[in-house]
Amino acid sequence: MKKTIAWMLLLSLTVGAFLTALPISAAEASDQPKAPVALDYRLDQIGGGMASGVVTVTLPAGHGAEDIYLFWGDENGKLSGYTAFAPFKVSGNVVTHRIPNGTVIPQGATRLLACTYSDGFGLSDAYASFTLPQGAALTDETLGALRFEFQSVSDIHITTTVADRLHHSDHMRAMLEDIMAISPNSIGIFNNGDTVNNGLDEDYEEFLAIYNSYADAPIIYSGFGNHELFRYGLPPKKENFSDMIRVYWDFLSETIPEDATFCGGTRFGSLSFSFIENDCKFIFLGTDVLDQNNLSLYQSTIDWLEGELEAGRGNPTFIIMHQPMYGTLAGSFKDGYGVTKDTAEPLKALLANYPEVIMFNGHTHRDMDQYGIHYDRDEKLPSIFGTSSVGYLARTYDKISTETHRGSQGYYVYVYEDKVYVRGRDFVNGQWIASAQFVVDLSEEALEKTPDKQVEAPLYGGTATLTANANQLSGTIQCNLPVNNNATAIALFFSDSDT
Repeated sequence: MKKTIAWMLLLSLTVGAFLTALPISAAEASDQPKAPVALDYRLDQIGGGMASGVVTVTLPAGHGAEDIYLFWGDENGKLSGYTAFAPFKVSGNVVTHRIPNGTVIPQGATRLLACTYSDGFGLSDAYASFTLPQGAALTDETLGALRFEFQSVSDIHITTTVADRLHHSDHMRAMLEDIMAISPNSIGIFNNGDTVNNGLDEDYEEFLAIYNSYADAPIIYSGFGNHELFRYGLPPKKENFSDMIRVYWDFLSETIPEDATFCGGTRFGSLSFSFIENDCKFIFLGTDVLDQNNLSLYQSTIDWLEGELEAGRGNPTFIIMHQPMYGTLAGSFKDGYGVTKDTAEPLKALLANYPEVIMFNGHTHRDMDQYGIHYDRDEKLPSIFGTSSVGYLARTYDKISTETHRGSQGYYVYVYEDKVYVRGRDFVNGQWIASAQFVVDLSEEALEKTPDKQVEAPLYGGTATLTANANQLSGTIQCNLPVNNNATAIALFFSDSDT
């Protein structure tokens, strides 16, 4: 029953604004949460393999659930080889949730399943099931003919000196073994920077030793991150910048094709370069200005990039840039942390003219098992993907602060005639990540059309500091909004435990 409409507050907002709902009551942590009693799934379209749509989960009274986990399924239960979707918070007995645009229903899926979760117990043993319409899942016919495949990874963070990160070497081995098994025809692994943790000779040597121990591994193309700048301690000093670039090239330049084009004319003149593979441009962007965390490009580099994008017209163009631009991906909501404003504004204006671009960003380490890892192409920007991290993962689900944990993830990228299939992978556990399976449609019809946008709900979680006094409520409510939220206002309602 709604005690709503007692008051409503409308707030103007931008991407990255914050808001949090008041907490609801939960059952005892030791009790198993009760499974959903009903699951409904309204797809935006049937056919083409697209999963975007609204899921409605109905819970029984006294459910004791804190989160909902969705799984793809088949007649045997949970679909083998796939993780759960990113969880979402329980906000009452009837919970609605939108699966983002661009997400796909994988081949073999015939059902959607919903389980409940509580911190004290874990997942419910039982689940609710929804049978997908005939022909809803992705098919080979929809994708067309495969042209080539590659991997996009980031933040390997190889180190020989930081004790709690020595497992990063094991994660790199797991990545290489997984790729060799699944993608023997890969044209290369495109590494988004932070290859090493401290920029030391021994870090680079360890990276190369691991790589060279796998004779059949694909070539690794490595961009420049911010940890390559940690060689002489923090904060990095301007007088050491050229030497840190020299060390990076000394160890890793053999992986750069001889016919690569460098923004500065030579490999020591710039950290930005491009080359062509299978008729597609691959462009690495590296900072022109020394900064411990942020990427900054000269206007001359942006002008060079425009020429490269023009030359790549007619095919997908892939940009590999370590840091994300503000407000594009999970982890990029802290202003001034990623790409400087002076660079982001002209870069965004340029990229808006090239919808065939697909950009990969690292730096944030954000777990693919959460929302905001994909920026769906719109009139402002092309498609952007957060590549997570090979070394270790970070997440902010239901918390304002970031928590790090062990794990290793990256993307398998399959390029077709007019589509690109981007598949998130858990390298350690050998599973596809359900929330990170996307298709980018690059057909002429799709590129000429402005994508439909849905208003996305706030991400639940965060903190609320409220004071009730004389029937008045005051204080601060805080929580992240997802990227591409397309909202212009937020409404707050009073609620009981049921609605």
